[in-house]
Amino acid sequence: MRGLVPALILITHDCTVAEACDQVLVLDGGRVVETGAASTLLTAPRHRVTRGLVDAWRQERDAVLGARPRARQPQGSRRRAVGR
Repeated sequence: MRGLVPALILITHDCTVAEACDQVLVLDGGRVVETGAASTLLTAPRHRVTRGLVDAWRQERDAVLGARPRARQPQGSRRRAVGR
């Protein structure tokens, strides 16, 4: 049994729990809609379901910590630095 590595599967809606994982898999209606490294998925979600989960988590976290909510940037737009 050499080379086997123990693994643990967590099922959660809590992104704080997902933050502690190496890999995350997002389901919608029992179908996989997005998968990837937790650090990437939680900072730059691509699928609408993942974005919804992450946005809700950020809003709740910011409310608990007393932070101001972030303004949402329109999809496809990018902030540009303005030179002097």
